[in-house]
Amino acid sequence: SYTIPSELFQPSAFGVLFVVPPLILLTAAGILLIAERYYWVLAIIAGMVVYLAALLLVQVIAEPAWWPLKVDFTWMLLLIGFLLSLEWFTRKMLRLA
Repeated sequence: SYTIPSELFQPSAFGVLFVVPPLILLTAAGILLIAERYYWVLAIIAGMVVYLAALLLVQVIAEPAWWPLKVDFTWMLLLIGFLLSLEWFTRKMLRLA
């Protein structure tokens, strides 16, 4: 009996909503911190706290049945490749400006 990837990795929608947006926001806050935009960092962190509080309130009060998300690794690899290409292209364009 082998474990197939769809059985191994099926995060719930709650897990994705709880992890992915805060990671993106923390990355943005880190970039802004390096750029010394301290008020924007505080605004992003405050927004993230409000978002997480609202998400946890929905979980505690409504107790919705979060559906599992099917993860197709082919699309994940394509998305990662696209994002890396976009980042490279952005750096090249900013260097030309």
